[in-house]
Amino acid sequence: MSNSPDLPTYRTLRLVVDRGVGTITLDRPQQRNAVGDGMREELAEAYRWCDGSDAVRVVVLTGAPPAF
Repeated sequence: MSNSPDLPTYRTLRLVVDRGVGTITLDRPQQRNAVGDGMREELAEAYRWCDGSDAVRVVVLTGAPPAF
């Protein structure tokens, strides 16, 4: 698993790249991962970053427990 310095960091998301799989985790568990607090913009940026990265072949979207 890689969370190297070249990966962007976000306030409301976590992004990890491992063997071609980019996993974006919604990380607002207290709000049950509801979209808000800039999450929409961060999601768009994370998708753009994954799209432009040769290290990412597929993207998985998930949420921090207990929601999604």
